[in-house]
Amino acid sequence: MNTVTLSDAQAHLTEMVGKLFPGDEIIITQGERPVARLLPVATTRAPRPLAAFAGRFHPLPSTAEDDLKTHDRMWCGPLG
Repeated sequence: MNTVTLSDAQAHLTEMVGKLFPGDEIIITQGERPVARLLPVATTRAPRPLAAFAGRFHPLPSTAEDDLKTHDRMWCGPLG
């Protein structure tokens, strides 16, 4: 959490906004008293429709499938 005075915030607002990342916050003070908090807007990406992935995935060749099964047996099997 960063703290800046109101006059500094007015003078450097564009720079401060450009440097905000998710989870950041800037407290703006007037005198010694906090008066505002600057937070980035949480952006969420809309889910893509499944049709957007049509034709992009191809089945694995049988040799690769066998390699995956071997890997699973060796590394993902039951412990003990």
